[in-house]
Amino acid sequence: MTEHTEDERPLLRKDTIYRQIAAHTWVDIDKLSVHIERTRDGVRVEIWPIVDEGSRQPLARAFAPFDAVKLPRLRNRLITRVRHLGPDDD
Repeated sequence: MTEHTEDERPLLRKDTIYRQIAAHTWVDIDKLSVHIERTRDGVRVEIWPIVDEGSRQPLARAFAPFDAVKLPRLRNRLITRVRHLGPDDD
């Protein structure tokens, strides 16, 4: 197995898509630690210093509700199209 230096590690993960399946996770980025939490209504993100110096508040917080993103209803469109096709249509 090849050893990698700290500078090479980000290249190993470049263009990688991750899917969070757990309720929450932590990601360390340089001197910061990012806490990502799936809630019932959306996603909450908190940024903390990676070294705990007794801080009780994150450096920053963000929340995005799931319903903020409107996705097309593909199933309804497909059902509508099938209903409108006649016996001679493809």
